[in-house]
Amino acid sequence: MDGNEVIICKSNPEQRVEDWEFVPGDVIALDIYVSSGDGMGREADMRTTVYKREMDMQYSLKSKSARGFFSVVNNKFPTLPFSIRGFEDLVGAKVGVKECLNHELIMAYPVLKEKDGEFVA
Repeated sequence: MDGNEVIICKSNPEQRVEDWEFVPGDVIALDIYVSSGDGMGREADMRTTVYKREMDMQYSLKSKSARGFFSVVNNKFPTLPFSIRGFEDLVGAKVGVKECLNHELIMAYPVLKEKDGEFVA
């Protein structure tokens, strides 16, 4: 999702990755999806609250609240994922998220679900 150096669970021809080695000082992120079902996560209809800044995108935002939200994101969370619950002005953050998503300045982490009756962590 974020880089070229990944470890995939199941190799297939469509999802080919290059070999690489762990090096001292590397930072590793783990995305773990555990389920009591078949393990095939699907995007839920629920709205996500976790986002990440897209570093290669630039755009001049129109609304004052969106500019304020994006300024806080750049100062506090320049490269790491964040939740909108960490913002003091939640209404301004929600407006800012909507405008930033429309202009691809941030990326939403999807909420995954399984079949009804299955547990997901």
